[in-house]
Amino acid sequence: MHESKFGFEYHGSDLQPIRPLVWVVTAAQLAGGVLGYTELSMPDAFDRIWTGGAMASLPGYLAGCALQALMRPGSFPAHRVMLLRLGLLAALVSVAGAVKYWWNQY
Repeated sequence: MHESKFGFEYHGSDLQPIRPLVWVVTAAQLAGGVLGYTELSMPDAFDRIWTGGAMASLPGYLAGCALQALMRPGSFPAHRVMLLRLGLLAALVSVAGAVKYWWNQY
């Protein structure tokens, strides 16, 4: 990963070493979107899909970390910054999805 004066800059090639994690998060978000579309009680289809995918981000990240540890042991220390930022992003998006869902319920 390349650091810039802004503190963070990356390219698609920086995700290559953590590819199992990225694929699991993407699959979880897609599955969450489908589940949200069919199960959430929100008026707009886009809101249901987005909220379902967003709420699946953190569980997908955690499952992806487990798979990453199994498939590529030792990759966590080498890619700590990228993993931390992806985890924070997954947590933020999951919280945003949960708040959006809660907001629409009341």
